[in-house]
Amino acid sequence: MYKCDQVPTGCSACARAQVQCPLYRSDLDTLFIDQTAQTSSRARGPKKASGPSSRRNGTSDAGGDLRPAASEPNIGRSLQPTTDDFALTYAYGKHVISPASSASLELLSGHDGVKNCLRALGMASYAFSSKSAQAAVQARYYYVRTLRTLNASLADPARSRLDSSLLLVLSMSYFETTLGTDKDATDAWANHINGTSQLIQLRGPSQMLSANGRILYMQATTNLMCLCIMKAWRLPASMLQASNGIEAFLGDRSNLIWDVHKIMMHLTDFYSDVRTGLIREPQVVAKRAVALDGKLERISKNAPNEWAFTTTRSDDAYGLPAQVTEIHLYQTSLSAQMHNVVRCGRIMCQGILLGLYDKLYDLGCRLMCDHPEREECNAVVSNDSRGILASVPQYLGKLLPTPELPMPGFAHASGTAHDNSRASMFDYAEATMPVLRTSTGYHLLWAVSLVAQMARDDAVMKSAACAVLHQISEVLHIGQALHFANDLEKE
Repeated sequence: MYKCDQVPTGCSACARAQVQCPLYRSDLDTLFIDQTAQTSSRARGPKKASGPSSRRNGTSDAGGDLRPAASEPNIGRSLQPTTDDFALTYAYGKHVISPASSASLELLSGHDGVKNCLRALGMASYAFSSKSAQAAVQARYYYVRTLRTLNASLADPARSRLDSSLLLVLSMSYFETTLGTDKDATDAWANHINGTSQLIQLRGPSQMLSANGRILYMQATTNLMCLCIMKAWRLPASMLQASNGIEAFLGDRSNLIWDVHKIMMHLTDFYSDVRTGLIREPQVVAKRAVALDGKLERISKNAPNEWAFTTTRSDDAYGLPAQVTEIHLYQTSLSAQMHNVVRCGRIMCQGILLGLYDKLYDLGCRLMCDHPEREECNAVVSNDSRGILASVPQYLGKLLPTPELPMPGFAHASGTAHDNSRASMFDYAEATMPVLRTSTGYHLLWAVSLVAQMARDDAVMKSAACAVLHQISEVLHIGQALHFANDLEKE
């Protein structure tokens, strides 16, 4: 007797015996085989010869196809999508911001790993929204298959530098954000984000020569900044070294998106130095906080026309907390994201100054350099916090697009959200891969959580931020939003 070598397409033992291989099934695979019909048939004994079986349709508790089973040939069933197709389509509707170009479809057709990572992401969203344990197991199944593909890619130096490898890691971090509702999922997300930093270092400056590389770099470093700020870490030196590739790509051209990104990278390191005590001198802390805040304020006041937004009054129809009295209408999701990045940066700078004032007040000291008064700092924090909350309804699809305001990039009732806004540094239209919608990552969660954390003694603002996090969890199907809200409410 030969031992099965577990080749998925057919083992060598069966090939030598010239028999049809029943195919190896791993423990995970057996979770998704619907054995209901076979088990029921064995329990009833042989079928009677009097006529066709009237066996009732069903699925096993352990798994199986998410679609209803049918015992007889049915044209309607043949027209239904398979579980793989359903998961992939759901991912494109919820998590992919770019249109399915011929190039990205070609990538999907030749890369099972990318398809599986998107299926995992789509099925995770479906599982969380439908509260389906079976769908959650199926999502984990796709997740494990993605990990196998990724591990094989990382073992090959050439394949590990491919865009698809970095996309896989980013997708898995979004998977944890979507399905996870506890600290373990946050830790898993952090591990994936650390992995992206190592891949970026391995890929080097040349990754910035393509639209894919620039988009992936921006998304990976934005996630990494969120992690470093949460942990009070400095950014890995490799991130700043890789940014030289973007500087070389831009040359003498200016790019406001990149300017904001650079300021936030420097702010991340500065925030870490203050939190860990590497910078202790109050005058130095105040001057650097004021300088960084000034840069962000100038960008906010001189934003380009494509970043402009209008303001409307909120009402009960939006289902928002009563504290959110205004709603912002942005032209694109990119413009909303950039405004929120600037707001988060300014809130952090003001938070550093307010913390410094508290320490000096306890010591009976004061700053000797020019700096904003405490009331000014609180006013900036309050104004920008309300601005962040005012941007959320558009992310939640509470506002439908119109010919006058098409709002590309935001989720809405018509399905997949495309963003055709052009940015010279990373143009979605030039991407040859699926571009993930960043609002389904930590970007929106972190911004709203920062509002709650900075509310300090403002119980009304904190309550509003927590209520918005609950809505993000329910509407955008992001499990970590629920985890953040619960933690903040316990504090």
